[in-house]
Amino acid sequence: MIVAFKTHLSQQKSHYAKPFCIVALLHCLILFTHMSYAQTNTEDSNVNQNKTFSLPLLMQLPTATNKQKIWQQLIAHPVNSQQYYASNKQGQIYLIAHGTAGNTKANAQLLLDFKQLTLASNTVKTLNAFTLHPNFSLKDQQGFATFYTAHTEATNKKSTTKRIQERNAKLPVSFDGVITEWQLNLTNLNQVDLNHTREVLRITLPNANHGIKQLSFNPYTKSWNEDFALLYIALDSTDSLNQFPLYSGAILRINPKKFGMKSFTVPATNPFLKNNNIHNSFYLVGAQHIQQFIWPDKNTEQLLISHQYKNSKKAVNNAPKYQWLSFSQGGEDWRENTPEQVLYKSHKYLSNNQLLLYRGRNAPALHNKILLLQKNNNQWQLSSLDSSQQVSQSNTVPPQLEWPLHQVLAASNPLQFFTNEKAELIFFQQDTGAAFELFQNNIQQGDTDNNSSNAIIYILIIMMLAGSYWYMFYKIKIKKISAKAMVRRQYADINLDEEKQVLNFFKRHQKTIDKSIELHNIQQCQVLLGDNVIATIDGSVEQGFSDQQEQTLRDIFHREQTDKMVDGKIRRISIVISDNEQHSYIVCLYLRKGSDRITKKNYYQVIDDLIDWCWLIAQKINAENTGNRKEKPKVSAAEKSQLEHKLHNETPLHKQAAIIRPLTHQKDPQTNEPAINKQPEELADTTGYPEVQINNEKAVNAGLVDTELVNALDKLVRLKQLGFLSTEEFSQAKAKLLKNLFAE
Repeated sequence: MIVAFKTHLSQQKSHYAKPFCIVALLHCLILFTHMSYAQTNTEDSNVNQNKTFSLPLLMQLPTATNKQKIWQQLIAHPVNSQQYYASNKQGQIYLIAHGTAGNTKANAQLLLDFKQLTLASNTVKTLNAFTLHPNFSLKDQQGFATFYTAHTEATNKKSTTKRIQERNAKLPVSFDGVITEWQLNLTNLNQVDLNHTREVLRITLPNANHGIKQLSFNPYTKSWNEDFALLYIALDSTDSLNQFPLYSGAILRINPKKFGMKSFTVPATNPFLKNNNIHNSFYLVGAQHIQQFIWPDKNTEQLLISHQYKNSKKAVNNAPKYQWLSFSQGGEDWRENTPEQVLYKSHKYLSNNQLLLYRGRNAPALHNKILLLQKNNNQWQLSSLDSSQQVSQSNTVPPQLEWPLHQVLAASNPLQFFTNEKAELIFFQQDTGAAFELFQNNIQQGDTDNNSSNAIIYILIIMMLAGSYWYMFYKIKIKKISAKAMVRRQYADINLDEEKQVLNFFKRHQKTIDKSIELHNIQQCQVLLGDNVIATIDGSVEQGFSDQQEQTLRDIFHREQTDKMVDGKIRRISIVISDNEQHSYIVCLYLRKGSDRITKKNYYQVIDDLIDWCWLIAQKINAENTGNRKEKPKVSAAEKSQLEHKLHNETPLHKQAAIIRPLTHQKDPQTNEPAINKQPEELADTTGYPEVQINNEKAVNAGLVDTELVNALDKLVRLKQLGFLSTEEFSQAKAKLLKNLFAE
């Protein structure tokens, strides 16, 4: 690597060596820091494996008095650390507020009770799930103070809400899974505004026991992402009907926002849009008994699905289902083909809300791990899986035990875990209402802010790398092509001290002499147009100077000037003077980038000065091969014509058209009518249009006529395109122009 770097460095110009060295040293420093930090992290990781955890009581909710009032789901308020939302199977949603440290008793305020509501005159069988909109806590945003619920009720045939159903199943319509949008009262966020309630969709269910299992939004998408605020809906399977997509264990994806008369829309990125046999709203089919799904990585839309599943091709009818943790990119059909990417497969079942990705700070040893809550020998234990490790269907990788929980939590209690607004682990006993927060014990002061330190160090490394690369890019690319920087690096002006016969060089915007060379010490003079040498003067026979060479230079500069200057194009005229000590001095006499002229003097003034320098230097260093200069105007006929054409360009278009129009609208003296039918040759030669001045001498360059013809015709075309000249006016003006150009 060092040899390659030296080779690369030797290929650069000397003034680029410094930034390359700085970047190389900076990268070495970053590499050393990163290696040291990685070694420290490895040691800390080994130490963390031996650390223990504790579960202090966070809050105490009211104890469930019967099975219907057992707590079902707990969701933390997105920004208020003292508030949670909790639901039970009876159809009640509470706003939970707990006190500060030392006061764990929580206040449960009833927010919504389905039993007390008349929802289309139907009795709610069960409340299945609820979730908060991603913009729940953002005022003035779509979705503020909005949440969604999924419940099961008897079918209401009079409902106008769009219903998703399996038409080929020919089932008796008995139940509906209903997704409803609710909004809190904007003046009192502790109450639900029942006037802003609407049904989003209905799903036909074969029975009340197989309904919607989960509602979730991707927690990692942002408002500027295309898939922001898409609602994922997990629907349980019905074994006797699992050949139908809707009842095979499916996940649906919709945009619950109302659009015109539609209560929801289907995203254009849904994977089954082109499949006529599967509804457009489906994201995945054939997962069978879905318990839960999560997003295992914030950088992808991939889902990790916890489901009880058996291969329908290989398993016999009475074969038990296995617990699978399968990855899905969307668009899979697992009715016939089993999942290809599997993280875990076991005969030990999981329950709902017993799988999550931990991203908190209380337990550094668990950070970024996928955690499982399992029972082993009737005792709860916390285990973890590596999401990067995928197994085949025939092999299973047992989870790694992190901590047995039987010392704190009774094995008989139904147990789930969630995360709070800071992504910390909360263990929740559903029947007792006790919530515990997990902490890692014996964390040193340096370990307490381990995650914060990680983030800071990586941010610093990224900033240092970005800064070094930008510095190198600026030095080599931007500064190299910057027009003003180019002038600063070279000399910008040159003059002659006639008394001392010395050439004086000046930097840009400087009046003091930066360098001086005596005329007799000059060995060579080169004229550059851009990077191309177009003339050389030195002591050899062929390298003197003459009138013919002057005219050749002027022709080259004239052709260059007629080329259009588009944005970013650079036009540069330089003179390079070398002395007898092999030192070269570059003087940038003219520089233009696009429409911006960097140097002070105009184009033709620079050309005249440059020709003068060529004659002067040639007479000093190669007088024998330098002719006598003829006196002639500094502005040639071609240049003068070009200047006249430029003045014509600056004339407003409507005035140019008015000058041309008398030609096409001359009146016949006999009829006093416009002579529109006369040929251009018959029209009087009194147009008032600036005629092209052609020198009748044979010495006139043929290129002058071509240039003037092209420029004049270009003007006529432009006037016609803009509507200032009609087709007939254009034809007659063109004929007149050609007549004038080629007149004897």
